[in-house]
Amino acid sequence: MIVFLDFDGVLHGVGQPPFSQLPRLEGVMRDHPWAEIVLTTSWREAYTFDKLRGLFSADIQLRVIGMTPVINDPYTTAEYRLHHRYREVLLYIDRGQLRERQWIALEDDQKNYPEDLANIVWCDPVTGLDEEAERKIRLLLGTRS
Repeated sequence: MIVFLDFDGVLHGVGQPPFSQLPRLEGVMRDHPWAEIVLTTSWREAYTFDKLRGLFSADIQLRVIGMTPVINDPYTTAEYRLHHRYREVLLYIDRGQLRERQWIALEDDQKNYPEDLANIVWCDPVTGLDEEAERKIRLLLGTRS
């Protein structure tokens, strides 16, 4: 199982200290040792993979396996830019020949993915990864895949 991870609005909500919800996510990951993390956050445009991976606890760092490519062409239509993070996830999956892998995404911005996908955990941008979002993540990660 791959967990595609956004930072802002997920690992911290508006007005919260940076990464205040990271311990909650790491707790979930420790309970599901077969799950791996791929970063979708816009932070990947400003920081290196090693720098971002270093934000996680040592045991979780080894399971942060990559970052999605950035699709940010200013000449594309607004319709194409809609759900751009979803397109980046699909491109990552295609490039890595990972079509057989199940995945979930943790996200707060509903413009980044189609709303009807059952494998998206929508986080409240004010609270970030709260108890309700944690429950859904645990449900989706419940079986090994």
